[in-house]
Amino acid sequence: MFESFSLFIETKELDIDSNIKITIENHLQSLYDTFEDYYPVNQDPRDGYLWVQNPFLTNSQHKLCLKEQELLLEISSDIGLQSKFKTMSVTKLWIELKDDYYVLFEKAMKILLPFSSTYLCEAGFSGMTHIKTKTRNRLDATHSLRVPLTTTVEPRFDKIVKTKQAQRSH
Repeated sequence: MFESFSLFIETKELDIDSNIKITIENHLQSLYDTFEDYYPVNQDPRDGYLWVQNPFLTNSQHKLCLKEQELLLEISSDIGLQSKFKTMSVTKLWIELKDDYYVLFEKAMKILLPFSSTYLCEAGFSGMTHIKTKTRNRLDATHSLRVPLTTTVEPRFDKIVKTKQAQRSH
């Protein structure tokens, strides 16, 4: 089950007490069972998104619109990119494709980076403790919390400007 741990014990030639071994085995087994509860085998979150890990796979079950599928087909048929893919990581490849295939890049980043960073979590906690002082005690702090969380993230002004509509005159 956890081959790395066994390999570590064997290579370092460590002699571990049997009680400690049993405790570790029980703990690892409970971790394994818990992972199966959170991530069931029959519900793989990667279904339809395997193109992010390897855009050169020929799989017709992508969760992409027609235009995005055409862009993915264009990427997968590029032999130069395919040779680069063998020498670089997935994230570096998508960063390199950012300018030419921005739509797919943006989708790939949302899939590759689904969780916020530790810094954002800590900034949120600090912001929440500041908001929830006696002077500013509210039941719903979502609007007040938005500012401390977004001040460190640089906004994409070009995207904001594109979606902004001019107001009509009366």
